[in-house]
Amino acid sequence: MELNILYCSDNNYATYLGISMLSLLKHNTRAERVRIYVVSDAISEENLARLQKTVASFGEGRELIVIDAKEIVEKLSSLGVLTYRGGHAANCRLFYTDFVPAEAKRILYLDCDTLICDDLGELFAWDMKDAPAAWILDSLTERYKQDLGFGATDHYCNSGVILFDIQNWIAANCREKMIELMKDPACRGACPDQDYLNFLLRKTAVILPPRYNFQTTHQIYKDNVYFSVVSGDGYYTKEEIAAARTNPAILHTYRFLGQFPWHKRNFHPANRLFWGYVAESQWADFKPLENHGLFFTLERLLYRFCPKKLFWKAFFNAQNKRFRKQLLELKQQ
Repeated sequence: MELNILYCSDNNYATYLGISMLSLLKHNTRAERVRIYVVSDAISEENLARLQKTVASFGEGRELIVIDAKEIVEKLSSLGVLTYRGGHAANCRLFYTDFVPAEAKRILYLDCDTLICDDLGELFAWDMKDAPAAWILDSLTERYKQDLGFGATDHYCNSGVILFDIQNWIAANCREKMIELMKDPACRGACPDQDYLNFLLRKTAVILPPRYNFQTTHQIYKDNVYFSVVSGDGYYTKEEIAAARTNPAILHTYRFLGQFPWHKRNFHPANRLFWGYVAESQWADFKPLENHGLFFTLERLLYRFCPKKLFWKAFFNAQNKRFRKQLLELKQQ
């Protein structure tokens, strides 16, 4: 089997991209070929060399293809697409068919903060019928999706892991439809690339089991705590989440309490796993980063001393209020 993988990164995230790539290659040794596309938004020559060494260390059938993001970034800027965390790296995947040949058939997009824990052959063989993409429901945006105009039971998915069927994507004119969405002010949201993809795919995408993007939220909170705040309409069942927790294929290690696993003194559940990969990677010299800030410090104190159910309710409500405020500000522009 051939695996085609897509990452998009600037130099700030190049180390985490390398760690994710290492975990991917270690768990997919049975694949005949693994072709990894990296859209580089000014990744340094040093980090590109380390990425190349990572891939080369796994021998024949492993290939790294680096794509300069410059033209894609210019396209995104001309369309007025909002940046995410100060850059367009995450948005570059929206135009993946500009550089991935249709003959590749399928390509799996991965965020740089993912850790792969299992062979992905079963995922690449997933029955997608005529769907252009397959992905996983988001664990944090039950209210936000309604602010976007989605129904309570409509699907809203997390874009950190997406399996694209390239020929179905082309047949459905998804690239052209995406450009039209980007021109529509009503489709601008607090999570630019994720929101565009959800507007595009909400009626057509395949919903995958949560093990293929097992999110930090479910690593932290027990199911009875999670569902004490979230209604669960249009979401996974407790049984589906529990099954994924015992056998995750892809861990999504997004920010928790303002911290990623690479920050000093973090409470992140993937901390030990992440640093285990660092030790055997081309970035073994990487040191934990500081993450100061009064808000995050107070948040971590509350997490330590408040009942988990109370903290989760406060966090969930605060995040959705922040999303709503950002959405209102965008609509007023």
